Amino acid sequence: MESNKYAPWRLALAGVLLALTLPVLAQTEYGLVRRLGMMFAEPSLFATAIGSVPQGEKVEFLQRDGIWWKVRWQGKEGWMNRVSVDKLDNSVAAATPVPTATPPAPVAPSIAAQPAMVPVPAAPPIALAPVVAPAAVPTAAPALVAASRPSKGRAVIFGISTYQPGKGIKTLEGVPRDMDSAVIMAQLMGVTSDRISIYRDADVTKASMTAILTQLAKEVSEGDPVLLYFSGHGSRSANPQNPAGCIEGLVTHDVNLISNTEMSQLIQPLAKITDGLFVF
Repeated sequence: MESNKYAPWRLALAGVLLALTLPVLAQTEYGLVRRLGMMFAEPSLFATAIGSVPQGEKVEFLQRDGIWWKVRWQGKEGWMNRVSVDKLDNSVAAATPVPTATPPAPVAPSIAAQPAMVPVPAAPPIALAPVVAPAAVPTAAPALVAASRPSKGRAVIFGISTYQPGKGIKTLEGVPRDMDSAVIMAQLMGVTSDRISIYRDADVTKASMTAILTQLAKEVSEGDPVLLYFSGHGSRSANPQNPAGCIEGLVTHDVNLISNTEMSQLIQPLAKITDGLFVF
């Protein structure tokens, strides 16, 4: 019974420690929008756009998912790309009030018009091998992106998750994430969203890829950075003209092959124009 006389003091001390700890645990984190940022319903550029946040606005961080932040701004909650938001120091954030004005109307992401598809004959079955995924994109490099940088360069992103039905080709579930990463790469290169063209699934045939890359070489200016990105199945087969070698390439949605030789021929005109060509 003697030891119980200290129980009230122990309870009081525990209460004080808990009261001191709660503000730390409940501390809110904020970010500052470095450019006009889109808010999406899900952490993906292909999700529904639910609004836009002007440059310089402060947003409250709610959750993180890879290269995405779930944020709250003026009563709206949505996902924003990490490239669009700089994390604020809590001492700075506390001195900056969260805006309460009515947000502007949602702005749909700008995606370049897609060319008409040219029908091509079906190709014989191709032995498939998955294309090696690119390395993860660093997300903690805000210094690489300048909000005042003028629009320049181009990015063309091809992604095939679901291939032509009836061909027995496995669906690639990770392609949409790969394409999100490609957009981040383009933005880190200084390419603005209005100069990023995205083509998915049935839009990525051999004929369309050939036409798109051919036209791109006519539109790029000297010195412009250019990103070409493909996420999908690849192929490797024996070379009948060289038994010691093989034919490798990219498998398009219509199950045709753009060989490494054909791809090289398509990007040579771009390589002659710019020294900032990146191909994944």
